[in-house]
Amino acid sequence: VIAWVNNFLLNRYWTFRARDEAMMGQGARYLLVSVVALGANLLILHLLVNAGLGETLSQAIAIALVTPLSYLLSRRWSFR
Repeated sequence: VIAWVNNFLLNRYWTFRARDEAMMGQGARYLLVSVVALGANLLILHLLVNAGLGETLSQAIAIALVTPLSYLLSRRWSFR
């Protein structure tokens, strides 16, 4: 929870400079984006590990694939 709040505030005030909209609405959308990104990361990780890749390599690939998705959803929806 602390990491999520920290990430939300940094994205709101620094990355996207989206201070004009109500914080609660942005926070709810950002929470949903975070949950979707977590789910996508876990799904990709599961598939890659089951395909025989090592856990560390699988996590690196999952992070590389999910990070742009998370950023685009945050930019286009959470902090529009």
